[in-house]
Amino acid sequence: MAADQAFDSKLQPADQVNDSNSSCTAAAQWRDRGSWHDAMNAMQSPNSSADHLPDFSIADKGNGGADTNVKDNSGLSNANDFQSTKFSDSDMKEFAADIKALQADLSTLSRDLTELGNLLNNSGPGPDTTPATANPDGPIANQPGDVPANTTPTDGTTPSDGGTTPPSSNQPEGGLKPDQPTEPSQTQPGDVTTPTQPGDTVPSSPVTKPGDVIPPTKPVTTPGDYTPRTPGTPFASDSIFNLPLGTGAQWMQNDQLSNAGVYINTVGNYNENIYTSDANDPLVTVTNDAASGGQPGTFQVHIPAGAVPAGGDDKTFTVYDTATNTWNSFGGFHWTSDNTATVSQGSNEPFDGSGLTQDHSNWDEGVGTLTQNDLTAGTIDHMLRMELPTTMLMSYDKNNTNNLAPFAYPQTQEDGFANNGNGGPIYSGTIPYGVTIGIPQGTPEPPDVAANPGAHMLWTALQTHGAMVRDSGGNNNNVIFQADQNVDPNDPLIQAMNTYGSEIMAATQILANQGPDSVNGGGTPVVPLIEPL
Repeated sequence: MAADQAFDSKLQPADQVNDSNSSCTAAAQWRDRGSWHDAMNAMQSPNSSADHLPDFSIADKGNGGADTNVKDNSGLSNANDFQSTKFSDSDMKEFAADIKALQADLSTLSRDLTELGNLLNNSGPGPDTTPATANPDGPIANQPGDVPANTTPTDGTTPSDGGTTPPSSNQPEGGLKPDQPTEPSQTQPGDVTTPTQPGDTVPSSPVTKPGDVIPPTKPVTTPGDYTPRTPGTPFASDSIFNLPLGTGAQWMQNDQLSNAGVYINTVGNYNENIYTSDANDPLVTVTNDAASGGQPGTFQVHIPAGAVPAGGDDKTFTVYDTATNTWNSFGGFHWTSDNTATVSQGSNEPFDGSGLTQDHSNWDEGVGTLTQNDLTAGTIDHMLRMELPTTMLMSYDKNNTNNLAPFAYPQTQEDGFANNGNGGPIYSGTIPYGVTIGIPQGTPEPPDVAANPGAHMLWTALQTHGAMVRDSGGNNNNVIFQADQNVDPNDPLIQAMNTYGSEIMAATQILANQGPDSVNGGGTPVVPLIEPL
């Protein structure tokens, strides 16, 4: 093959350089343009001539052999080391033209890379647009279309932290943390396990005893994609009490839970009384002796005149004080005068916060309550609070009521009946105190439940937000959901929840990976968050 054919081949793939007798890989192909650069400089020199060209030899096996090539034997390191050559002046001129064409191609490539870099810089960090250099072992680096290692994704999937700064107790205030991506789950929905004793192995759950590690996950939502907030619902949208269940939820079945009935506690029957106040209401000094738990101290709270605690021995009482934007919740509430009261337990949380700043929410008697506002809105957009009989509850550590199951987050305190009875029967069931329950995604809703507004409301709430064990109470294997003082026990919606309760509870399971790194199961919330405050 003629030398000028070899030079022309620089500008086309090697497998296209052929004549009737042979094929070759051009020595001047992209990967070897280092010595061509020297030659090009020489050709542009005023003193260049045929006597100053590098020496090339052509090794040709003929018949299109794959090993044939044009080899650069010049050994040049600069343009002044040229040896004599056998090429004619015409060959030299063609060679010079080819070199100029190659130079033009390199210039075009450099411009293309610069333009590509400018485009990428407009949408985030992009590739290095420095003109490419030869790679003796492969293609040129930084070709158009190459993906640089430091490129930031631009598909909108970069997580954003919706949480708040952890409080002094080292507990997260919000439901979200910027953690690493979820590791693949080792369990599947529908796996059957029933915890019975501390330390028992639960095959379908990654968390069975203290010290087990939950793969960190983080819920992801689209900014601005919110549902209306029901009036009076406390805490931030991403609080554990408002954040929907996540797609990373791992579930374990429990026979007592799936065979339970439902009873809604309404006014006068150990329900939860909740009031809203403003700066015009009397300012009351509430003294907490902490006889039932928490820290002794006082609270200054605006309380409407005539407000009373809930019926029953617990005498729970919660006030949303709009003047101070606080959520104040008490147990054992007793009026001592028009502007003083005593309580046996108490907590005070920012209304727009996480709900976890005081004692891990152990003493909050109001959060999760089913309210008349929920029924009016036709939806329950928060986690429900629930009670279980002591015959259904299990104390995770028989020697320590402060050591709850690792998936009972965020609570850290069982109630007084756990081990010593405290005037009542001790725990004797299989459901760890403090756990979250729900209906796994994909579970089909029974047609009769779906057709009834009240039953459908409870089913949807348990499948989207779940419920948390917050206290003990009741009997006969019934799950108790607590309502505020404004809910009418004869409301058809409430009656339906009681009537269809067993059918609904048959689909419920325990959330096995509840925790600070996988709040409400982690992953993507199954429904949009409620509006921020």
